[in-house]
Amino acid sequence: MTTRLGIIVFLCSIVTPSYTQSNMFEEALTEFATSKLWEYEEIPVKWDMEGSLQADLNDGVNSLFEDEPEVAEASFTKVLEKNPKIWQAYYYRAACLKKQKKLYRALKDMRQALKFNGDFYEGYIELGKIHALRNEIVESDEAIDKALRLNKTRGIGYYIRGDIALTQGHRAKALNNYKTCLEVDSLFHDARIKLALVTLTKKDEASALPHLNRVLQYDSLQKSALLFRAIILSTSDKEQSIQELT
Repeated sequence: MTTRLGIIVFLCSIVTPSYTQSNMFEEALTEFATSKLWEYEEIPVKWDMEGSLQADLNDGVNSLFEDEPEVAEASFTKVLEKNPKIWQAYYYRAACLKKQKKLYRALKDMRQALKFNGDFYEGYIELGKIHALRNEIVESDEAIDKALRLNKTRGIGYYIRGDIALTQGHRAKALNNYKTCLEVDSLFHDARIKLALVTLTKKDEASALPHLNRVLQYDSLQKSALLFRAIILSTSDKEQSIQELT
């Protein structure tokens, strides 16, 4: 079972049948379940390299930000053809390749980034994501553990490790990681939403709703929180549910 499918099947299993009948819920869940694995962590770039290298690297970063991974990949390749030791180019090209689902090549590039820059937090986080998408769970967990040994104060490592635990059906481990994520970053909204969804394993709407309510107190337009709260309320408060869906 793939990582993406594993999380979706798990989360679908923790809500009542009436919820899973909603196409909107299934679509939202599919997008939300693994979205962080496909995203990339930004890294600092010291813009003091030779002019053409800097221009190509900048073009690549901008294209990747604009969600044009094929264009960005070409720019990063130009950089590496001129200087095959620019670790930032390997890092960001790996992100481009991951977005294109070219996971084997992404894995090779991320290892090169770690080789030329040494151990760094974002590199191991991205390495863990790529391994998870390749369904290499042991290797993914090891990479995330290395990242957490480097920095225990950022939430993304705990969040990704929580998602990896979900793919294996380890609910307690997933919950602990989402909670730790929130301890170090109380505004990591996706972790709080996942807590709400996992809480529904007990069919306990009263325990799930406060997590979603708190997210929406910070960000009243948070799409995932609005949608999942609307679905939960659909049987008990249809008027509020419709209002939030709109």
